[in-house]
Amino acid sequence: MAEQQLSAAETWLARASEQGRARLRLYIGAAAGVGKSYQMLEDAHQLRREGTDVVIGFIEPHGREDTRNLIGDLEQVPLRAIEYRGVTLREMDLEAIKARHPQVALVDELAHTNAPGSTHQQRFDDVIDLLTAGINVITAVNIQHIESLNDVVARTTGVRVRETVPDWVVDEASEVVLVDLTPSGLDGQTAEDRLDAVGITVNRNAIPFDPRPPMNPSGLRIGTPALTTRGLVEEDMTEIASVIATALSDDFEAQKDALGERTRTLMERYPLYPQLSPASV
Repeated sequence: MAEQQLSAAETWLARASEQGRARLRLYIGAAAGVGKSYQMLEDAHQLRREGTDVVIGFIEPHGREDTRNLIGDLEQVPLRAIEYRGVTLREMDLEAIKARHPQVALVDELAHTNAPGSTHQQRFDDVIDLLTAGINVITAVNIQHIESLNDVVARTTGVRVRETVPDWVVDEASEVVLVDLTPSGLDGQTAEDRLDAVGITVNRNAIPFDPRPPMNPSGLRIGTPALTTRGLVEEDMTEIASVIATALSDDFEAQKDALGERTRTLMERYPLYPQLSPASV
């Protein structure tokens, strides 16, 4: 009963404390500027109201004034200046965050390539470094940057991105939240119906500044605790993410039967009740 009264952000942090290891919350969006950074900042304000020590390691407002304003008085660790070929570049200061050692650090742009002279070449390595140091991290990435989904998205959009995040980094996430469907041209109801057709139950959900009506919003909410409670592990989450990405792509009709079979095959390994037939996600 007590846990039901906690906010989502506080519940996430409480689980980190119970497990004795730093946790990673990952927001995945279909494109830049769809609400991931905004949601990260909302999480940060909620955590701070609950007494959590939280800092901004790096945030990318994408030119949106509302996102920039939401930073408000949240503590920001100053960026590190790196001189490269006569240009001063501003990068997240990994060592300063570790020295400050907050309970939670916000680190945007997970797929970012750091400037030469940084501690690590890729920002996802910075995040792993923070987790290893015992600092919980909230981060975000666009779906086309996830290595195993890069081909699927490239076939759909005709654009292949260079910077990718390895699947093993995504596997480190204790919570993965998929954000916003608007760039795909789908609404929440259509996406919910597609996923239901392949055996995955989700809820349509509004995103920040959603232009669509509440009964048919632009986003989806995926409840990862329902999966982990049944025993699914990190590699299973990658499979589910792949099924979701394909179901929301232009390949849906051609792949629908195969996607349903992939879901059934996965969930047969994790029956809800051993004496009953396996259920869908």
